[in-house]
Amino acid sequence: MKISTIVGGFLCILILFIAINNKGDLSSYLDPIALLVTLGGTITSLISTYSATSLIKAMKDFFYNSPEDRYSHADLVDTIVTISKDSRSVTVKEIMDYDEVQKFPFFKNALKLITDNLPAEEIPVLLEKESYSILNKHKNSAKIFSVASNIAPLFGMIGTVIGLIAMLGNMANPEVIPKAMSLALVTTLYGLITSVVIFRPMAGKLATKAEYTFMSRKIIIEGVVGIMNKKNSELIKAGLEKIYV
Repeated sequence: MKISTIVGGFLCILILFIAINNKGDLSSYLDPIALLVTLGGTITSLISTYSATSLIKAMKDFFYNSPEDRYSHADLVDTIVTISKDSRSVTVKEIMDYDEVQKFPFFKNALKLITDNLPAEEIPVLLEKESYSILNKHKNSAKIFSVASNIAPLFGMIGTVIGLIAMLGNMANPEVIPKAMSLALVTTLYGLITSVVIFRPMAGKLATKAEYTFMSRKIIIEGVVGIMNKKNSELIKAGLEKIYV
């Protein structure tokens, strides 16, 4: 999870706090029952929809950064180009022990396929299959958060209906009406906040991260093919830069 996620979430909460505090009593917006209906309802709906394994994996995917995510594409290209120059004078097995290669397990595994003497045409195919598999898994995880962002406002509306029913059913009791009306309005607010501030950004961040990782691995695959074919390092660099620029 990158710092932008934390900063963005904090600023969203800060803006809402300023708006609420400026227009009324903050305690009027704090309702445990409303939170239970919206956030609790959303979570239980996800549990009913997806397996526990899928939900746990989605959370892990969001918080975990693969080694490829920790470096810019430009840095990755420079690393591959430097290694491609050395590949003309050292063996692939020796290259696998480089510290630069150790940083990228996918890169190391790709080089290992070369040392395993697999047919040259099969190596990029195998690597691409693995990349697409990871991409699809991350997109499925992002979809879970996207679904959550759609469910949260619905539970907010459910809370609103509950509050309105309670209010209409107790018209003869003036003391109940304010509490029921508060529940009706606050649950809608909680549902929107939960969707916009929490789940939708999580879905977007994970989808973006999935695409970034996929692009990094595509660069690695093209670089490995260039190294395998003893391609000129400048040509490798030019080809790799076209992928992400």
